[in-house]
Amino acid sequence: MMMLGMLSLASSMRVPLGSVRGGSMPVDERELGMWLLAGDRTSLEVSEGARALLGCDEPLALCMASWALASHGGSPQEFTEVAASLAPRIGEVAALARGPEALVSTARAFASVDVVAETLFDAIGRAARGARERFDADQFALLSRCFAVARSRGAVVDPPFGEDAPRETAWKAKLKVPGVERLERFVSTEEIEEILGLVEEWRPSLVHGEASARTSETASLASGRRVVDEVSARAAAVFGLDRSHCESLQLVRYRDDRHFYEAHWDLLEDPDQLALGGQRLGTVLVYLTTVAEGGETTFPDLDLSFRPTQGDALAWCNVTPQGDPDLRTRHSAAALPRSPGRDKVAINCWIRAFPGADQL
Repeated sequence: MMMLGMLSLASSMRVPLGSVRGGSMPVDERELGMWLLAGDRTSLEVSEGARALLGCDEPLALCMASWALASHGGSPQEFTEVAASLAPRIGEVAALARGPEALVSTARAFASVDVVAETLFDAIGRAARGARERFDADQFALLSRCFAVARSRGAVVDPPFGEDAPRETAWKAKLKVPGVERLERFVSTEEIEEILGLVEEWRPSLVHGEASARTSETASLASGRRVVDEVSARAAAVFGLDRSHCESLQLVRYRDDRHFYEAHWDLLEDPDQLALGGQRLGTVLVYLTTVAEGGETTFPDLDLSFRPTQGDALAWCNVTPQGDPDLRTRHSAAALPRSPGRDKVAINCWIRAFPGADQL
């Protein structure tokens, strides 16, 4: 299937397919790239053709060579040689009409073999950032995950789109930006009781491995339970997405005046998380208890403050409609009185840009 997709992409570059099927190796560089993708090529022909293209003046042909090598089990050495020739010219590929698709296909080819190819991935990342608005949501996620593979092999490269989210996905949110919307009766009393009954252990909350700015307690709820999956799907739907975009639900508990959470953003900075699951597009904060005094969720840059009401939720976008991090979403959780009489308990539903976030 991958080879068929590559052949379709290559054929859109206006090279006659009749000139590349069968026969001897073409002299024209782009025709040679197409010839390598034909279904009747042998592994030896692909190796010889890829070697002939090293240092050529047609970077797209080098991309085609990497696609063919990936389909024919090319060696790490062959990929390393192609990467060295292609890296300085990959920006020219990005400028083509189907440049984003070609970049993704090339990154997938190199992610399929055990080579680091750091210089090439760095060049692909720079080219992709310059053409970010031309990538659809699927291409955005695929390219990012190829970078996750490269990073896992030791390549020191940033995610191709940094901390941004795909515009196509960011546009799906059904919320005003900037702003915070209260969703009344987001969960029922029965659902709240069932969720609280699933908690096995509360542990100290951490922020980037530290607890100084956050003194609440936390519990995680894995998917697989009906109520967990239903609430996760409901939260993702607020942003026009399916359940797989919602991270594992995180419960948080504040018990007295020692528990608070200083002003912060829900945005992610960790490059591995950004490459695997994308940015946190939005947050749905679900209140499981009503608090009569204290415990407000406050957005200082938006001049908004909300008191917890059982069953209600707050929802907001963490990125702009263009997919850029929205720093106006900074928020905090106020401390409770010394003897509040009742804990403040809530669920953090964080919605990610890429599907599969529920498995991270």
